[in-house]
Amino acid sequence: MAIEAGRVRVVFEAVGIQQVNAQMTTLNRTLGRVSRTAIAFAALFVGRQFLSGIKTLINDLGELSLGMAEIQRTTGIAGAGLNEFREELLDLSAQMAGSIEDIQDAAIALGRAGVTSREELLAGIKISAKFGTITGQAFGEVASQFVSLSRILEHQRSLITLRRSAMRWRSQVENSFQTQGRFH
Repeated sequence: MAIEAGRVRVVFEAVGIQQVNAQMTTLNRTLGRVSRTAIAFAALFVGRQFLSGIKTLINDLGELSLGMAEIQRTTGIAGAGLNEFREELLDLSAQMAGSIEDIQDAAIALGRAGVTSREELLAGIKISAKFGTITGQAFGEVASQFVSLSRILEHQRSLITLRRSAMRWRSQVENSFQTQGRFH
């Protein structure tokens, strides 16, 4: 009788109990060597994965620190407030479909636009993340577009206010001339 497993082939011949015992001993030794080799390869693989994970963690922490330094520079949030804000960003990253870098990019874009309130930053980041997820755009890019749009709308509001003021002024001037009889 022959048993094959991978590259290992063990042949059993029914000659006697001593031979069967000897063949079982040979099989056990062969399987022991195979299992030790498999364990060694598994340990090597796990070790490499572990080192790769540590390297990724170190890189991620470095990027997180660089991003937080830029957030501090653009928003003015510092000290304990910055630490709390970092935790809020990490929570947002876990809740939203983006990485912490995406979340930080949105915060940086909003900070560059002059948003400094943590509440306004968080609201802007959430909106940017939602629209970024829907459109497939980077969160920072979406935040910049929202800032541009809000500036355009603010400019339009200023123009409307200016036009209303001009119309009120014209109406006052016309009324003034009519009451004095000098207008027609």
